[in-house]
Amino acid sequence: MVSANRPKGSEDPDSPSGPDKGSLAEVYRELSPYLNISYTFLIAILLFAYLGDYLDGIYGTAPNLKAAGALLGVVVGFYSFFKVALKSPEKGANK
Repeated sequence: MVSANRPKGSEDPDSPSGPDKGSLAEVYRELSPYLNISYTFLIAILLFAYLGDYLDGIYGTAPNLKAAGALLGVVVGFYSFFKVALKSPEKGANK
């Protein structure tokens, strides 16, 4: 049996007047570019460091190209970060 005296703010998620699940999906949709920044940053660094390590093996320049690749990965990661962070929201500008 459901009590009629519920504490304030404890809505039943199954009731029609429960929390709006569409708004939560909208929040995740708007935040998704920011949530992916860390993965993009990490992948850029690892990819370019691996490429530098591979080229070090071919040319015999032990840590030089790996370090240059990792540095290039950091630059690409920061470029991607600022590209996403400084982009103006499309939907927010129309409201």
